[in-house]
Amino acid sequence: MVLDGQRDRATKLAKPLAKPFLKIEPNTISVIAILFAIMAFFSLYMLDPNNWIWYSESWSLYLLLATSLFIILNGLFDMIDGLVAKMTGKTSVKGDFIDHVFDRYADIFILVGIIVSGYTNFYIGLFALIGVFMTSYMGTQAQALGVKRDYGGMLGRADRLALLFLVPILLFVHIQYFDGPILISISQLSLELTLFDLMMLWFGVAGNLTAIQRASRTWKVLSKRK
Repeated sequence: MVLDGQRDRATKLAKPLAKPFLKIEPNTISVIAILFAIMAFFSLYMLDPNNWIWYSESWSLYLLLATSLFIILNGLFDMIDGLVAKMTGKTSVKGDFIDHVFDRYADIFILVGIIVSGYTNFYIGLFALIGVFMTSYMGTQAQALGVKRDYGGMLGRADRLALLFLVPILLFVHIQYFDGPILISISQLSLELTLFDLMMLWFGVAGNLTAIQRASRTWKVLSKRK
């Protein structure tokens, strides 16, 4: 949780960005955030030439850059909606509920987009989905049981967003200037892994370990109660 540990600092830096949106309802900003996640899905979906009939190799790789842009905007507006709610005194349980639901849908759109992009193995993608959802579930389940919301562990949402932003850019640079995607061969298993594969594997491994860490902390707190 390299970046999630900097949550307070990030909040201070983001406050000036939130000021232009103070007249907009926080829930509306949450809708804007999820729309960027949907746009990231479609930009990833169109990376596979089999997914659409107007595929053009000459410019399709720029969809990787578009994906990074949409992902960072999703994360930015996801942060801004909460800040606007606090700065305008409009925080509410319903707003928090909407934010959590939209965050999970954003995860679905982005990760499923990667799975259908043709740049990652289907089963590795499913493993990543399990890790990400169990991480989020354990964090919110702790809160639902009366324990403080748990953001700790190896892989938080901010860390995921940072990787989701950087990996498409690295892929674009390598394909554009080194004539092909980055492939890491594992001859013993007859596997060739792309950067997306490695990232999704990390989401699966670190995500499930993070879920275990959060579950363990919640269990310890609950065990102390009568």
